[in-house]
Amino acid sequence: MTRSALVFAAISTLTLAQESQPTASDHFRITEHILQKNPPNFSTNLKFGGFAPWTQDVRANVWNVQFAAGPIQFQHHGQADGGGDDWFQQKNAPRLSWWDSARSGFWDGADVSIYRIENGEMRLLRQAKVSKSSIGKDPKTLEPTEEKIWFTEKGPEVRNGDFFVLRMERDKMPRQFRPELITPNTIPPLNGYCTITGNGDWSYDSANPAPEGGSRASLKVDAIEATPEQPTGPWHWFVAHNDKDSKVRFKPGKSYKAQVWLKQAGMSDPRVQIQFGTVLTRIVDVTDEWQKFEFDLPVDDPEKPYSANQNESTRLWIGALSPGTLWIDNLLVWQTDVEQFGVMPEEVAIIKDFKPHVLRLWGGLDAPTLDFWLSRGFGQATRGTYGKTEQPVHASLSATLQVCKETGADPWLILNPWFTSEENARLMEYLGAPADVGYGKLRAEHGHPEPWTSVFNRIHLESANEAWNQIMRYALPSQPETYAAVSDRQFRELKASPYYSKEKFEMIANGWDNGMDKAGWSRRVALASKEADRVDLAYYFGGWEKGATPLASEALAEGEVYQDKLFTTAD
Repeated sequence: MTRSALVFAAISTLTLAQESQPTASDHFRITEHILQKNPPNFSTNLKFGGFAPWTQDVRANVWNVQFAAGPIQFQHHGQADGGGDDWFQQKNAPRLSWWDSARSGFWDGADVSIYRIENGEMRLLRQAKVSKSSIGKDPKTLEPTEEKIWFTEKGPEVRNGDFFVLRMERDKMPRQFRPELITPNTIPPLNGYCTITGNGDWSYDSANPAPEGGSRASLKVDAIEATPEQPTGPWHWFVAHNDKDSKVRFKPGKSYKAQVWLKQAGMSDPRVQIQFGTVLTRIVDVTDEWQKFEFDLPVDDPEKPYSANQNESTRLWIGALSPGTLWIDNLLVWQTDVEQFGVMPEEVAIIKDFKPHVLRLWGGLDAPTLDFWLSRGFGQATRGTYGKTEQPVHASLSATLQVCKETGADPWLILNPWFTSEENARLMEYLGAPADVGYGKLRAEHGHPEPWTSVFNRIHLESANEAWNQIMRYALPSQPETYAAVSDRQFRELKASPYYSKEKFEMIANGWDNGMDKAGWSRRVALASKEADRVDLAYYFGGWEKGATPLASEALAEGEVYQDKLFTTAD
């Protein structure tokens, strides 16, 4: 069977300046052949990051780091290089320990799925529970371990080349990791860079969420030592000088509020200090029952002048004034004229003015589980990695689909390629099922009873991102046929849904460039994939890829001549 691939780009205006090379020729050809009438508008990638004081904008209405979100979800995947009926190993780099990041015991109690590729097709072999993980270096001798994981039960034998996916959810960060990962800290950071000041520790408490807001766990701070002069609790850098363009700034004339739920046990002095940078500091009395505290933040008239540099006065800080246990939940700073966690209207206006054909959205790639991606606001869990947690994804799938709806764009959703078959089925329910069926009910609870398939012309689903690129999550460099099998497994499960139709969904596999030689990644993925409708291309028009490609028809193609990267055909 011959497969044809056609990639095109519509260019409304093309100016090729050759001032630095006056003797060079332009390299384009005009014929009567029309590739596509009325081509779609240009599209764009869109990612909603978490709050950080050194960024210049806030895309979702969250003006603080969500370090009160929990529990912690972990996911790790790889390829076994040996195994048996109750164990497997990965001794080859990056090894089960991911370059000695995790140590023995880290994955104890985790769930593991084993996948096998046979005749070019990936299938689930088995699922099991981890009884023991012997990974990384021995913390005392620093000698390498066997990089092996054992199951609680015997089952089909794991072979060399099988894929494993480890998942677990924890209230406390496993401490079996290389200590240098958090140096100079002595305890794991929260959300990447938040720490506990003073002598204390943290965990999440799934048994004690606040009674409002839908959170799944509260942040539990064990203050070992604490005084009014040296409170103990979590903090992060907050908004600095309101005149610095390089920093997040409150918007003049807008009003802002803050809220937090607190309770304590065993604190002889029940007071807690709450500091919102130089804007506002309050000391409140906290009891053994959950209590909500709310504050109006005078951002245009702060209690202390904004500092030109980050220092102790610019922290967002919640600190116990005496030893004991402090629970924190539902901490939020928000702009009052926008829905909490909602996408900022000025961001929507910019996108709407651009008139994109498609918005390529990254939330599904960053999600360790489907429920993480679908959860909203205070209900979202935390992503875990070795020695720390990462920031939540502030804009949920529901919120980003709403942006697509408001801007007239079709959604292009990048997916975690290791979503389970159940998760792939539930995603299709969320997108296409009636409001009284499965995850269609959850979509209705999120404020959209109508299936999203009724809103958009087509929903594009891509498995992973740049799988050829070794720096990317889920990468399989130099293994295009293997990637095709991984993505086909996901596409096959998505297509098995009763809510799938070819008219409403397009499955996209990761391509690289438009080099269609026999050894090229894009060609090999296109030939190996049985389920993809399209292979995308990833071009970087600068850096080491700057200039024309070998497809240029004339030797003088140099510099800023890129049009040969945008068009290609092959059989």
